[in-house]
Amino acid sequence: MQLQTQVGESTIGYVVDWCQKFLAEYGLVELYLIRSRARGTARRNSDYDFYAVVSDAAPVEIETGRKGHERICKAFRNSLPAGFSSIDILISRTVNYEKMKDDVDTIAHRCVTEGIRLIPKEVLKPTAI
Repeated sequence: MQLQTQVGESTIGYVVDWCQKFLAEYGLVELYLIRSRARGTARRNSDYDFYAVVSDAAPVEIETGRKGHERICKAFRNSLPAGFSSIDILISRTVNYEKMKDDVDTIAHRCVTEGIRLIPKEVLKPTAI
């Protein structure tokens, strides 16, 4: 899936850099751009949604909806340069991502079916001539 022209590359680059730096201690495995920005259906004022998958060795507390996640999101928002749009980062440990990715009612499933994988970066395989 290709990044749509409406996606702010500087916003995505900032989030990728931030996640590589600050989620590295939790064993960042994958990072997806999800929802409307990934589908190419975002409006001018749409937020940016990201889904980070971290190592199973990471504490459960950093997963979305827990206190550690709130702390990480607060640090992220405090780091944003002026003028950046609303950005949300959801976090799941690998074990839970793997359990949920086949369930069509989960965001993990949407990562697989609609998301744009930013880490590791998607690589197009060459076609045979």
